[in-house]
Amino acid sequence: MTHSTKINHVKMWGYTKIKNSIIKDFLLRVVGIPHPYGRLKVKHALKYIQLNDGKNLDLGSGEGIWMMEMSKRKADMYGVDISFDALKNTQNILIANNLDAKIVQGDAQKPPFRSNSFEQIICLDVLEHVNDPDKIFKEVNRCLKKDGQFVITVPNELYLIKSVLPFDFREHAKAM
Repeated sequence: MTHSTKINHVKMWGYTKIKNSIIKDFLLRVVGIPHPYGRLKVKHALKYIQLNDGKNLDLGSGEGIWMMEMSKRKADMYGVDISFDALKNTQNILIANNLDAKIVQGDAQKPPFRSNSFEQIICLDVLEHVNDPDKIFKEVNRCLKKDGQFVITVPNELYLIKSVLPFDFREHAKAM
């Protein structure tokens, strides 16, 4: 039986201490993610992301902010990103906050995980950065357990149905 709870929004979501900058450090602790789009994305994504007793994958984990925040809340986190520099930053954040999460360098279009491995996969602002977004959907279907949850964001909601690129994700969204 899987236990899950919604994550509550906190002002300082994404806060990591900034050395040698008392003012910036104070503002980030109070405001959280500094730019309005980032705060809006967090607010919307937190409506759907759940903490659960199973494994969670941050597909295209980037700088590791979501991994850090979910790990702080005791989620069993895994992350994959293609950027070595981003993963190095993630590793530094996890170490600085004494958190345990597993990070792997790899392509979000072909994540190096077994089928049916995760209760939840989050993929936040990643689709617009990959060559073949259809592969993301196929891999999520492969890696996600039956009745698992997939949370995805894109910078503009119309991206999924009226993209400037030759992609139409309506059928994928229905299938998911």
